[in-house]
Amino acid sequence: MTPELQLFFSTSRLAKYQQPGETTEQGFARYQWNVQLAEALLPSLNYFEIGLRNGLDRAITALYGKDWLLNVPKALGLNESDLELIEKNKDETQRRKGCSAKNDDIVAKLGFGFWSALFHNRYDPILWQRDRALAIVFPNMPRTLRTRKYIAPKLHQIRIVRNRIAHHEPIWRTNPDVQAFHQVCIEMIHAMSLAAAQELAKIDRFPEVYSRGLIASGTRNPDDN
Repeated sequence: MTPELQLFFSTSRLAKYQQPGETTEQGFARYQWNVQLAEALLPSLNYFEIGLRNGLDRAITALYGKDWLLNVPKALGLNESDLELIEKNKDETQRRKGCSAKNDDIVAKLGFGFWSALFHNRYDPILWQRDRALAIVFPNMPRTLRTRKYIAPKLHQIRIVRNRIAHHEPIWRTNPDVQAFHQVCIEMIHAMSLAAAQELAKIDRFPEVYSRGLIASGTRNPDDN
């Protein structure tokens, strides 16, 4: 590896990708693989996040009425920071579009942190005490699994890896491993929409990139122990 590349990426960053006894070149090969893995996971994350927020919007609309983000019902129990975020997004939409925000505008602007927080246990009596709301979001999930307690840890896993990708951190050695993370995304998308899962399969390059990267980076498949 050239001194120029070492300076560009920094020795401390590249060290995160080297196993004991490996050369700098091997570490950089794994760095390249990590970038490709992050890229290959974006379609799964895209489908998952879009499906989750739209599904939650439908579920909350069924319980509390349409345009719930424009006139947030007190019964929903959103905290002050969430309410402030919604108002901020409404104001920004007004300035950008020159007209009042619609419910769909706010749905699109709220981030994954907002939507995943709705699976905190404090929302059990508000949203999840009956199967109806979860069935709207995850119609294809087996009823025995379709509980907030089963779904919330899955969302937590996705949020951790999603944030690591956003901050350009290593994902090749996550817990659960990146293959298991990909499967969690696929499971959740399948649970939300069979049609969406089928369309994702047409463009999902993750299995190919994962397998090719193991060889290109000189690492071994964990299953080959």
